[in-house]
Amino acid sequence: MGYLEDLVARAYTVIHAPRPIQWSKGLRYFTTDWPLATRAEVRYLMLAAACVFGGFLLAFALCITEPAAFEHVMPGSVVNSYGERPEDYRAERFGELDDDQAAMFSSHLLTNNIKVTISAFCYGLSLGVGTVAVLFFNGAMLGAIAANFQDWGMSLGFWALILPHGVLELFAIVLGGGGGLILADALLRPGRMRRTDSLRKQAPKALKLAAMSIPLLSLAALIEAFVTPSSGLSEPFKLGIAATTAFALALYLRAPWLNGSPSPGKPGRSKTTTIAT
Repeated sequence: MGYLEDLVARAYTVIHAPRPIQWSKGLRYFTTDWPLATRAEVRYLMLAAACVFGGFLLAFALCITEPAAFEHVMPGSVVNSYGERPEDYRAERFGELDDDQAAMFSSHLLTNNIKVTISAFCYGLSLGVGTVAVLFFNGAMLGAIAANFQDWGMSLGFWALILPHGVLELFAIVLGGGGGLILADALLRPGRMRRTDSLRKQAPKALKLAAMSIPLLSLAALIEAFVTPSSGLSEPFKLGIAATTAFALALYLRAPWLNGSPSPGKPGRSKTTTIAT
């Protein structure tokens, strides 16, 4: 009996040998596959961004013309935090964080933002209604808060604390929303396929697009915890960090080495050889 058990154990390790980690595939995803996926699915990203921006504009216009509307359109937690003019927004929001507190704060931010992004992605299965709602609400919340700070004459300080991490954070949420809209489109326009088959076909594209939101949110959480609260950095410097982040992201998406690369799911041009006879 012991001999058989030993034989089975050895056979299992041979048949089910662990696959070596293919680092090249991971590197290709970050350097080529994902940037190309954003190009291929740019219409979904633009639609997701439009939902966020539309929510921002509507809430900003509403709250800037009627400040009392803030208390009626925002959740109680947001009203309590941003309903009254702060003396020092940076200090009231962050206080003085040591390294351990900043690390815990970063973890909390990452968890919350991942939940929002996953919600925007998964709600694509609600035919996109939930995805649009998540994107619109997050834009509206930012717009309403921005209107309050505009009314208080504190816009510069507000954007200096929002944009350094917000560029990556908002783009990551748009990625999740774009993936959700791909799923919704697969259900709404399956063509001649069954909806389940259409969803199965489009899901890998949606996942490839949205998966990059996790590392982007991780970087955004680190910036928000260790850079944004810093009282030693001036507001123009923080806005410079935001501009640098946006430029680096744009450069990454338009990397020179991607020129001529086939988009995901689209074959490249095949080379033909002419043989002289």
